[in-house]
Order: sequence, then structure tokens, then C-alpha cells
Amino acid sequence: SRVTSLFVDACEIPTVRVINLKRRPDRLLDFMADAAKEQLLVIKGPAKLRSKSQVKKNANAIVSPSSIDVNEACSGYDAFDGQCGADELEEQLLERLAGDGALSDFIRAKWRPGDLRAFDREARNGNELVATSITERACALSHIASWMGVEQSLSPVVNAGEVDGYEQKVIRMFKISGFARGPALLHKNTDME
Repeated sequence: SRVTSLFVDACEIPTVRVINLKRRPDRLLDFMADAAKEQLLVIKGPAKLRSKSQVKKNANAIVSPSSIDVNEACSGYDAFDGQCGADELEEQLLERLAGDGALSDFIRAKWRPGDLRAFDREARNGNELVATSITERACALSHIASWMGVEQSLSPVVNAGEVDGYEQKVIRMFKISGFARGPALLHKNTDME
């Protein structure tokens, strides 16, 4: 159909999803100036979040081109801001949640910094759990919402018959983004190749 072909054509434009705090418009303006020189389409990265139950429920849904909300698929929000209290971060989340959910659906209260050793040579050693700070939670939510935005942006093309299945969508999304290409960051991280 014509709508599907428009989406496919639009997907050929190099697109960058940007995570930027509302209180830092200067950073976004600087980036936009460089992106314009490179003829890149820039979209705010974070999209509406969907809880795991919503993702599972919608994973096999067939999307017709006429049912696609172009604003939802091709635009985004400012980053979650961690300079607040836990209640305010939960409020930010509820404003951007498509349906039901809570902060605990997306972010763990504790994590192991040692798990980053495969990616960060300066990460701590050890397996001790540490509390996740509000800033870490906000940052993680922003990245999760951005990846959901990428997936939503690809859904029209994927559901038009180019690729089948949710797992295939995720693999295609990573290939387009350049994730997991090239040699592993560290030799012991060979599963990333």
C-alpha cells in the first residue's frame, strides 16, 4: 500500500534518537546543528513505555498501516530526569506509561556493578548488590524508553511483512543500530561478536 511504501522510504533516511534532559536544551541544540550538517533526521529518543505484560500481549498483534499512530511511532519525549525524589520519578513514569505499570516493572532496586566488567574496565570487582540511585533509575528508564521507541518505529515496516516475530524485530533493531557489531570489547566477552 502507499502508506507502507512511505514508511519504508522514510526508514531509509539516517535517523538518530537522542536522549536529552529537558533542562539541557543547549546540548540538544548543539547536537541538532551537527546533525543538520550531516543530513540526519533527529527524534527525541524516549518513547512511551510498555510494561512486560503489554509487550507480551501485543507481540503477535497484526498492525495495519491505517492503525499506526505516526506521532507515537516517530517522535519521543525528553529523558527522565533523576534530579528528584523517588515519588517524582514514579510520577514521570506514570505520565509516560502506555497502560498499567510501575517503576519496578523496568528497574531493579539493586544491581551488581561488577556485571559491567565485560563492558567497562573501570567497573568494580565483586558480586555485591548495591542500591540503584534515583539518577541511575532515570537514566536506565530513558534508555529503555529509547529502545522501545526504536522498536515502535520499526513496527510498521516489520508488520508490513518484512520480518516475522518479536525476536526477529529485536534482532533487526540491533542490526540497524549497529549494536553487537565488531570485535568484543574485552576478549572474555566473546558472546558479543
